[in-house]
Amino acid sequence: MKIKSTGISAWLFRKLNTTPFDGYLVFKFQVFPHLPRKKNFLNKTYFKFLSVYFVSRIIWNGDYIKKRIEAIKDANMQFGFVVLNKKGEVIQRQMDVTIEKMKFADGLSHYHSGVFNLSGQYIGSIREAYFFARQGYVADRRYPGVFFNPSNNKYYGHTIKGGGSFGIGDKIFDKERGEVSILTLTEARNAARGLTETLRSHL
Repeated sequence: MKIKSTGISAWLFRKLNTTPFDGYLVFKFQVFPHLPRKKNFLNKTYFKFLSVYFVSRIIWNGDYIKKRIEAIKDANMQFGFVVLNKKGEVIQRQMDVTIEKMKFADGLSHYHSGVFNLSGQYIGSIREAYFFARQGYVADRRYPGVFFNPSNNKYYGHTIKGGGSFGIGDKIFDKERGEVSILTLTEARNAARGLTETLRSHL
């Protein structure tokens, strides 16, 4: 089964697409749905039967890209996918960030875009940013990889190797003072910042 973003299935595509990308959705059974695949991403897992998952995946629409390359040359893109305008607006409005073109490589990746905080620092991919935007996170204006969630008043430190959240009352280990409690949001922010810097130093 294939659901396209154009034509009579466009409404259903908008309802079912959990990614920020244009393309089309396919539904299938997979044993390892989270493994990365060329030109497609996991969209959603619906259920598991024994060791097999029933999922939908967002597929890169190469023919669509080639036919409209001139028309979309000003669009934001990532991994060859066109970023849907409304989803890009959600990311920028919710996270207080900008989406900008990145200047590297050639071919279709010439149009590759990334997400930047208001200090102009790269903070991650559009796919990652859309996930954080849907969870209600706001990007820190000074430290890349640090996000604040106003719904629970916690800071989150994130890298490709992992992350963690910190809020008032949480306990952290200080090498000089031992186990201490976080008393302010500033301390929570510093803890999130420290986590990201530690994880990055081991990349």
